[in-house]
Amino acid sequence: EFITKAKEDPSTIYALIIDEIDEISANRTKTDVGARDDAKVTTTFIKLMDEAEELPNVLIFGTTNLVSDVDDAIARRFKKHETLNSPSNERRKEILVGYIKHNGCTIAPDALEHVLRCTLEFPTYAIKNIAYDICSQIKEASITEISLSNPSIINKSIAEQLQHLIDKYTRAQHKIRKSGDESALTENLREYDRCIQVFKTSLSDLHKKFFEL
Repeated sequence: EFITKAKEDPSTIYALIIDEIDEISANRTKTDVGARDDAKVTTTFIKLMDEAEELPNVLIFGTTNLVSDVDDAIARRFKKHETLNSPSNERRKEILVGYIKHNGCTIAPDALEHVLRCTLEFPTYAIKNIAYDICSQIKEASITEISLSNPSIINKSIAEQLQHLIDKYTRAQHKIRKSGDESALTENLREYDRCIQVFKTSLSDLHKKFFEL
């Protein structure tokens, strides 16, 4: 449908932004044989990009934190690759407050600082997920301000995202090692390992302070 509209209206610029493109473009050289559905999605996306290549009014952007999980054929079809650092503390603050406001809520200063301390190295999508999840839960309680008066909602949401990121980055490491191409991807392995350690430390601190096992 996206391509069809672009063909019908060549005077308009059509831009497609795909966040976490690794989720829909499984690397076929590093995916288990049984993951046929992933391979089909990858092939379909490659065809879409080939069609878009013929249209001067179409722009496609993809973002990922796991470059090694993006299929090589898809990566080659992006004409420009840019490496961006994780959002700074100030940028994470802007993203978090922006999404919270977008969801019709506000956040108290102490709660904001707490979330920022617990989300070091978080990608943008994970910050967005936390904002959405917390806002949804406090709205169910007819509350519109996020505060530390009830920290369990905030901490549960952060803990879930931390565990998700640990699992995701660990799977990425496993795929790299399984591919046998570890030497070529040493830099990625180091970066994933660094992020995993940061996430694990944050999760451990969260449990110590608020979940007292």
